[in-house]
Amino acid sequence: MTFDESLQQIKMIIPNNQLMISQKDVNKLTGISITALNRDAKENKGIPYKIVRSKIYYAVVDVARWMSDTNEAEVL
Repeated sequence: MTFDESLQQIKMIIPNNQLMISQKDVNKLTGISITALNRDAKENKGIPYKIVRSKIYYAVVDVARWMSDTNEAEVL
């Protein structure tokens, strides 16, 4: 899946062209459990994130980039 395809998939699921999405939204898009997302954040790895009012949010473009990079790695 290319970056543009990943971004289009996200836009179909996330309304109103949001720039940041929650862990719950990332879970729906990627299948990564919230527990794993929390672990990745604690270990400072995985999808880049921001903390806002003690909650973790992800930029849509970072999620799309991660999805496209991950899918390319799975194909190889």
